[in-house]
Amino acid sequence: NPDVLEVRPTVTSDQILIKQIRADDSPDKDDPLAVDTFLRSMPLMSRHKVVQIIDAHRLNHRAANALLKSLEEPLPHAKFILTT
Repeated sequence: NPDVLEVRPTVTSDQILIKQIRADDSPDKDDPLAVDTFLRSMPLMSRHKVVQIIDAHRLNHRAANALLKSLEEPLPHAKFILTT
């Protein structure tokens, strides 16, 4: 579904990194779609866009701080599911 984004720890570091939460100024073509980039557009097929964060306890410190802003002030079309 184009309205669902699944975020999970990277294979190389076993952590969820800030580049997975907030878009970098110079993204690499191999970088995953960041949460803030995903939520910028309106849903295509559903009423909401859903971000599912698998193993949320593995967010590194910077990624957790970046995600906090989105959780405190969510967009009206955004829903979050965090699992640990």
